[in-house]
Amino acid sequence: SLKPVHEFKIGDTFITRPNEALLFDAKLLSDHAYFDLSMITGEVKPIYLTKGQEIKQGAINLSGTTLLS
Repeated sequence: SLKPVHEFKIGDTFITRPNEALLFDAKLLSDHAYFDLSMITGEVKPIYLTKGQEIKQGAINLSGTTLLS
């Protein structure tokens, strides 16, 4: 079910869909995903992350539905 952003706590699990920006820092729970960090770092190439890696607020999901914590 949907939950307002202000109700999220550290350790909660959530999904992000393609082309959605992360609303807060997170850890990747899916096996792998590509994210666009250009608005954060200026890097034009997407980054490839694997399970357990952290991703910053504002990163844009370029993969399918992705599980994060």
